Amino acid sequence: MEKFKGKGSAQPEPDRIMEKKDDLEKELSAKNEDAAQNSSPSSAEQVLAELEQTRERLLRTLAEMDNFKKRSQREMEDFRKYANEDLIKGLLPVIDNLERALESARKGQCDLGALVEGVDLTAKEISTLLGKYGVTCVDALGKPFDPAYHQALMQQPSDEHPENTVIEEVQKGYTMKERLLRPSLVCVSGGSPRDGGSEN
Repeated sequence: MEKFKGKGSAQPEPDRIMEKKDDLEKELSAKNEDAAQNSSPSSAEQVLAELEQTRERLLRTLAEMDNFKKRSQREMEDFRKYANEDLIKGLLPVIDNLERALESARKGQCDLGALVEGVDLTAKEISTLLGKYGVTCVDALGKPFDPAYHQALMQQPSDEHPENTVIEEVQKGYTMKERLLRPSLVCVSGGSPRDGGSEN
């Protein structure tokens, strides 16, 4: 896929085209004033010829701007369409491994221990792949409840954990770089029953 043109250059292409357009418009305006002030027929014809040349150059510049806009729009559409291509390619071998494990289990060619080990390795492979894209698990178990990253499903008394501590993780949460993709679904300690903690 062709990279977005103009990016990283000394002067981006749209800025260069706009400057060129502005210069041509100024030149056209100046020549119009000269033509109005000059009454000589030969000079007027010369000025009109120059005005026509400037007009043509202005039209070409406007056409360049239009072409650049269309090209940029196509490139952005291609980028959005194939933005996840590398991630999908990385997932294909993982899918292959899962399908092989399932096929072996269906044919009875592997024992339960080998199947669990294979699925565990595949899960680690997925985590490694997601890690390359900045996707990580939210660290919830045993941590103080944080509503920015955790969603409490229930609260129950506990002698072993302080109040508002995550004591069970029902579903893992994930972040992508600094953005939360989904919160962890958790069970939170309500404190010791002897201290008046109650189950909701």
